[in-house]
Amino acid sequence: MIILFFLPDDPTARAMGEKWDSKVSLPSLGETYNIANTIQSVVPIGAMEVGVHQEITRRVKDGESRPTLKATADSLFAAATGKLIKSRVDCDVAFDPGQIAAAGGKTRNAKQEQAKLTANIKIDIALVK
Repeated sequence: MIILFFLPDDPTARAMGEKWDSKVSLPSLGETYNIANTIQSVVPIGAMEVGVHQEITRRVKDGESRPTLKATADSLFAAATGKLIKSRVDCDVAFDPGQIAAAGGKTRNAKQEQAKLTANIKIDIALVK
């Protein structure tokens, strides 16, 4: 879940509305995530804060029995330090139990193997003042 609250990439200066793509690999889990980033706002209240919109997708290879993950994150970061101020994430996860069974895994019954399972996870975090 840490990738949902992370701004990957080098410290390149970005313009309002600028979009760029990033990739995060988690070798220990064998997973790779594509992240589409967009600078949405610059808030000059006290220390300058930068609003970033991210679209995060887990890359799943054809025939792979891993769940899909698609998330959007709207976050505010301190411009000077990159520190996360607050973030709202909406994440959809789905998997097909039939793929797991076909890959040698176990499911409880035939009905479960036919139904695609989904979950929607919403997360709001903020610094405690």
